[in-house]
Amino acid sequence: MTCDLSDAGTIMDEGRQLSNQFNSLSFLHTKKEGNKVAYALAKEGLNCIEEMKWVEDWPSCLHSLVIAEAFSPIE
Repeated sequence: MTCDLSDAGTIMDEGRQLSNQFNSLSFLHTKKEGNKVAYALAKEGLNCIEEMKWVEDWPSCLHSLVIAEAFSPIE
């Protein structure tokens, strides 16, 4: 097995380690329609030239999506 030193690999390794703390755990894939905020944020990140961080507020371009998801019924 090879070691994945990418950012995604590090996150996946941490997730695997944390998952061992639960008796039962399942992961599921959500299509972009199921999480429009994450999809929009990832898409926005592709256009960034420099690193950006948000401490208290989310990016203004996501405001309407966050509100819509917060008040949408769970399917």
